Order: sequence, then structure tokens, then C-alpha cells
Amino acid sequence: MISNTPFKQNLFWKLVFNYIGKKRRDALHTKGQAMDRFKYDKRDLEFLKDFRQYLRPIFENYFRVDYHGVKDLEGTPSLFVGNHNGIFSVEILMMLEIWARELQFKFPGIFGLTHDMVFNHAVLKHIVPKIGCIPANPDIAKEAFKHGHSLLVYPGGEFETFRPLSEKSEVQFSGRKGFARLALEADVPIIPVANVGGHEQSLVLYRDEEIAKMRDFKKKFRVSAIPITPFGIPFIPGLFSKYTEKFAFYSMIAFSSFPMPAKMDFYFEKPIKLTEEEKHKKTFDQQVDLLNQKVLDSLQYRLTREYSRPRVPLYGEVEARGLLRKLLKMAS
Repeated sequence: MISNTPFKQNLFWKLVFNYIGKKRRDALHTKGQAMDRFKYDKRDLEFLKDFRQYLRPIFENYFRVDYHGVKDLEGTPSLFVGNHNGIFSVEILMMLEIWARELQFKFPGIFGLTHDMVFNHAVLKHIVPKIGCIPANPDIAKEAFKHGHSLLVYPGGEFETFRPLSEKSEVQFSGRKGFARLALEADVPIIPVANVGGHEQSLVLYRDEEIAKMRDFKKKFRVSAIPITPFGIPFIPGLFSKYTEKFAFYSMIAFSSFPMPAKMDFYFEKPIKLTEEEKHKKTFDQQVDLLNQKVLDSLQYRLTREYSRPRVPLYGEVEARGLLRKLLKMAS
């Protein structure tokens, strides 16, 4: 009979038990806390602690992240709404590190609403739930709020992440207002989170919506556009054949996704919630439009303000005077 001791001491099987299995899920609950568990909460405390060993140096040294305006993330359940940047969207991982530093993995937590494409990925579907990602579904989101959790969402989705680098200072939600509807139905405030500098991580030359429409990528891959980058151009011909389009699409995204070391700044803006006076005599759809516009204005104001200052791509804001200041302004 084979002994269980050497079996469990084997490094490979330790990884299997700790990261792929369901071990230690309940460790996220604080000791002695009686709480009705949110059934989509599959965060793994041991995994998160190990994961942060690799995430911290990336946060501090590669992207040199600074964040501003964080006061009390443990307050009332809220919907954090951000502008999406970079093809790989590493800002989500940076937000995870901010959450870990501010909350120390306490309950209630902050979950990220995530695209179905991620949960269908052969590898990522085993990892993203462990760091706090849940499907972007309104019913699941409302259930999270009922359990006292907050949520993070990027309404612009792939449309915003695929925007060209020349439009880095623009908030582009593409008319998506589901987040505002969710906040009103759940009666929670929205906290805009502006990411400045994050889009410089990807060299997107052009966002092509025509090819995506022609090849019906909305149905096949749930994307309304594709990013044209220097590394992705060689795969474009493969998109036009049903035999190679899947390989070409995922290869284009993969080869275009490696992030450059862009300096990132996160700004947590003031919470936004419609007053009773603002709701008065307005239909629900009008309330959605108003709340959506308030969030867009808050994010756009921050991006316009910060990108109007002298900046060096990847390096971030600089103190410049005289000729250097003029040259930087001309370049921007």
C-alpha cells in the first residue's frame, strides 16, 4: 500500500492541493465570524498570499504604482468603476494589490466582475476565482452586494482596452450603462477609479471594428473590435479563414499583450449616488443616463487633468520648466 506521506510531500501535488483544489477556502472568513457565505466567493487566502510575493515587486518596481484618495474601503458596499487600459489589463492585478494592502484580506471584500472569455480559458478559469473574480452577471452582482461585498467593474471592456494609444486620455464606455443600472437597482454608491498612465503599457496603433464585424467576432469571441499592434499584424491574414481564425485571434491577443513598464497612478474619486431630488420626476432610464454621465464626467475630468501635465511616456509626470516644458506639451 502506498503511503500518503511522501505523496503529499511531493511539490507537484502540494500545488495541486493548494491551487487547483478547494482547500482552505474558509480561511478567508475571520475567526469566529458567522456569515452567510457568498456562493461565488472562491478566493483562496493561501493562494493570494503566495501570489502577492510575485505581485508586490511588479507593483512597486515595474509599474511603480501610486494610488490616491483611498480612505475607507471597508465602508458601505460600493461599485468601483474604472477606465480600462492595456490589452492585458494588468490594472486589475494592481487593484488586487491595493485591496490587499488596504483590507489585508478582511471581510467583506472586493470582487471583480469578469468577462466570460476569461472563465472559459483552460488555465485562467482555475486561477481568477481564487483572486476574487466572479462572472459579470447582474444577478450574481446583486447577490454579492447583499452579502456586504463591493464590486469592481470596467464597463468599457475590450472596446476601451483596444483603443489606440493616441486616445489614452479618453474614457470610452461605448454607450454601456449596465453598471449605472446595477448601482441604482442595488442602491449602492459608485466610486470612480481613474487609472492614469496604464494605457501606455500597450502599443495599440488602431482599433479595427470592421474585421470583427465582418468575421462575426462578437458571437465567436464576444469582442466588438480587435487591436492592431506591431506584434499582432502578422496574424491578421489568418483571421479571414475559418480554419485558422481562432488560432490567429488568440495569437494576436497573446503577442500583443505583454505589458511595457508604464508608470500607473490610481485616483479614487468621491462616491457618486443620485439624491432623491435628482431622482424626482425622472424615469428609471433617465436616472440611469444621469448617473452614467456623472461617472463619465468624473473619470474624464481626472484623465484630462493629469494627461494635460508634462509627462514622459512610461515614466509618468515630470517637473519641467522652460523649453523642456514646451517640448513636452508639443509632443502630447
